[in-house]
Amino acid sequence: MVRSGVPPDDRTFPFALHAAVAAGERPVKGLELHAAALRRGLLLADVFAGNTLVTFYAACGRRAQGVR
Repeated sequence: MVRSGVPPDDRTFPFALHAAVAAGERPVKGLELHAAALRRGLLLADVFAGNTLVTFYAACGRRAQGVR
């Protein structure tokens, strides 16, 4: 998306993170996506994105990080 000039938004991030988890690319790709979302301010008050992050960190065995 970014390469084609379409910036991610608060709805694309959770789907990208879910796809990375489903593809077995965790935790590296998920951590990269989390950092990119933070840089773009996509996680400020989005419950959907927050829930996706908790799911991601739980799937990686890092439940404490997901709660933060």
